[in-house]
Amino acid sequence: MLDRVRAESHRLLRCPSGLSPTFRSIEEIVHEKRAHSRVQVRIDVSCITEAGAVVVGITRDLAVGGAFIESSDMPAFGSKVKLELKLPGGEPLRVTGIVRWTKPGGFGVQFQLLGAKETWTLAKLSAGKS
Repeated sequence: MLDRVRAESHRLLRCPSGLSPTFRSIEEIVHEKRAHSRVQVRIDVSCITEAGAVVVGITRDLAVGGAFIESSDMPAFGSKVKLELKLPGGEPLRVTGIVRWTKPGGFGVQFQLLGAKETWTLAKLSAGKS
């Protein structure tokens, strides 16, 4: 019976035979799926939800594809948000995104379609240049 349960868990978790499935945090799983590497950068950000609520926070990490925002308030999982990042010495960067995950203390946003200016600015920020 135990062998049958083990075989089924391998199949469901798509583990190669002979390996034991391991349980990882959602951050580890999400990290593996990211197309862009993230850098730690602290930028003040305001989010406007579809319902019109304003959520303020600070980015913890950032990439061309998205950001983690530390905040005590949370938009709902899956909601669309308009973000305004207050860049040092420049005009704010405005992008749209979707809340892809939440956890106590913050939430992850995947950026939606970006223009050339936004892509260039995010690439510059994620390369550690301001």
